[in-house]
Amino acid sequence: VYDEGNYIYYNVIFSNKIFHAGIAARDYHIGLCSYQFLDKIYCAYITVAKELVWHNVTDDIKLVLFADKNELWNMDSLKILDIKNNPILFYQVTNPTTENYEIRYLMPEKDKKSKVLFDEKSSIAEYEFFVRTEGIYLSYSTKDNADTKYFIMKPGNTADINIEECILCEKMILTKLREQGLQKEREHSVALEDIKKEYDRRLKSDLSHIEQNYRNQYEELTKLTKDIQEEGKKWRDMYYKSVSKK
Repeated sequence: VYDEGNYIYYNVIFSNKIFHAGIAARDYHIGLCSYQFLDKIYCAYITVAKELVWHNVTDDIKLVLFADKNELWNMDSLKILDIKNNPILFYQVTNPTTENYEIRYLMPEKDKKSKVLFDEKSSIAEYEFFVRTEGIYLSYSTKDNADTKYFIMKPGNTADINIEECILCEKMILTKLREQGLQKEREHSVALEDIKKEYDRRLKSDLSHIEQNYRNQYEELTKLTKDIQEEGKKWRDMYYKSVSKK
């Protein structure tokens, strides 16, 4: 799913060959995000008419979630996440009353009611989700503070989502990322060493081939030179014999 101008296009790909393509929307403005949930493809975006749309691309079903132009005017960073088999849409917005920066969420396939996940007095630079075996983590940083905060998300029995700050989560995630970085570095080193070995092998093979060609050419030239010398000697002897007879 991708956008070009006011259009949203989609391609269904199988075995690296596009076998179905189409237009999902002609009224796109900003905020496109997409997600595969079970066997369906969904996307969310804001239209040129300032409406927040939830689109089941697979079945071509569109839902206008709400059209509060004041809120949509500063809506940003739309993200879709699957929690307990429910697709949930998150977005960032500035509260017009408190002027706090909020991350809100709603369940497009259920109540469609917008709820506040958390708010900050400082502008939120970015927020990300980390899906791990022990749960779903949320991280975000603010433009006023370079530090990143980490939370674990705890979906309740209702449609509410609670979050709890993880003080040790930062160290855990950074350690994991560092381990992943070292693993990738090792993989890259092994791959680079394999490439170098293959290059050396091919270079040695090529040099050996070139050397053999030169050797063959040298032997051919040596033989040709020797044949010419012998032929010349033969003609020279014949010449001296004819001169001696005269």
